[in-house]
Amino acid sequence: DGGTGLNVWDGALLLARYLEKKSQIVEGKRILELGGGCGLVGIAAAILGAKHVIITDLSYALPLMKENVLRNESAFRKGNDEKGALVECIECDWFHPPLIRELFTHETASLNGNEHE
Repeated sequence: DGGTGLNVWDGALLLARYLEKKSQIVEGKRILELGGGCGLVGIAAAILGAKHVIITDLSYALPLMKENVLRNESAFRKGNDEKGALVECIECDWFHPPLIRELFTHETASLNGNEHE
């Protein structure tokens, strides 16, 4: 299976459905998802109106997470001017966690797969 981050867990499905019913929880907010795996909950938060979503997991999960974000970009982009949620995919190892402020100032945007150092 390649690792737990490459599966969609029942908890992710339940949380995404809960947010769908209570979208005010994420509307206009910055969201940090730890251990996001495939990115389902973070993508759902972006679609539901979050302004900035950071989805994290170990490096092995990032390629699939980034692919899923790209495949769903049209759902969280608003109109022709491409405004909408900013979604980032960032590596985060819980055994060596960064400071929270480092995650929110990270320069790695996942929408186009480019790494900014």
